[in-house]
Amino acid sequence: MADAVVQYIEMKGGGSSFKYAWHAVSYGSIAAKLGIKVAKPTEQGLVFGANSPKPPEIRISYYKQGNKGDTGSTTRFCALDKLDDVLNGSIRGQQIKIGTKSFVIANVSLAG
Repeated sequence: MADAVVQYIEMKGGGSSFKYAWHAVSYGSIAAKLGIKVAKPTEQGLVFGANSPKPPEIRISYYKQGNKGDTGSTTRFCALDKLDDVLNGSIRGQQIKIGTKSFVIANVSLAG
């Protein structure tokens, strides 16, 4: 399995900002469309484990085989300023990596 990296989303509001951070396997080719950045080893201002505010979570449905048929789903964080584009299909049809396999994204919705 791939190694986890530190990723973050820039959270802004109320005149302040911070970098909501977590350790996970890279979001890969969809990271930029979700507003996810990989932290540099010298990255400043990372906040791990913040309960509030958190970035929105999306549910990504993906085809288990090919580009039709049965689906599975997973959740991922998404930056607020990218949410409308993502919910309107900007990552539909792209690849999502789960474990060691890649799947075609079928649909995206808000999680929860």
